[in-house]
Amino acid sequence: MAALLGVPWTVTAHAADLFVPRPGLGELLRSARAVVTVAEHHRRWLSERHGVQARVVRCGVDPAFFSVSPAQPSDPLRVVCVARRVAKKGIDALEAAVAGDPRFRLRVVDAARPDDVPGILAESHVFALAARVAGDGDRDGVPVALLEALAAGLPVIATELVDADRLDRPVLDVRQDNEHAAGHLPDALHVELGDVTEHDHELPDGDLAVMCGHGERAATAASLLERAGRHDVAVVIGGPGDWAVDGRRLATA
Repeated sequence: MAALLGVPWTVTAHAADLFVPRPGLGELLRSARAVVTVAEHHRRWLSERHGVQARVVRCGVDPAFFSVSPAQPSDPLRVVCVARRVAKKGIDALEAAVAGDPRFRLRVVDAARPDDVPGILAESHVFALAARVAGDGDRDGVPVALLEALAAGLPVIATELVDADRLDRPVLDVRQDNEHAAGHLPDALHVELGDVTEHDHELPDGDLAVMCGHGERAATAASLLERAGRHDVAVVIGGPGDWAVDGRRLATA
């Protein structure tokens, strides 16, 4: 419409706007007078994928509105996750991580009035979000719910993510055997997701990045490893194809 009328226009883009494939997105962004996004990772993505120089304007919260006194830690620890039940939020991985563990009581709030959120946070000891890359590529930037928890003074536990093209640690590939054989990082370890807990003692000590095709299975594997006692596990954003975009060659068989 703006082009037809001959008037300038701007675009604000984040999350699914960027990461779910959209034909013509690059052309659309490059024709805008200005592009705004909400996180540094998004800005880099726009620059590297579309040649667009975006400005970062971060989402903010009102600290006074979330000025609450979090509950004092007790047994069991009350863990809260405020998030929609969509794949990228990783709620199933979070639920799997605490299932059957009497030390934790998880509360997932997937629908609430904004005025109710401070009270929900005040009743909790810890905020947790197991964010990951969904099968369609969608992923979070900096979720507002996480910022609200920080403003309320809650400790926050969230998924450590690393870019596939910026790996700086050993990689564990948890895809199925046939997927791994079709193409994998040359030095990656390989254990199928269903066998991770059985073979966790065979993995190297220290930092570890878990990879699958997109990030969903990797997030589940990371939660299983953390439940087994590891605290040095990150989830890879993307898969082997994202690692190979700069001319790197995948190994086969």
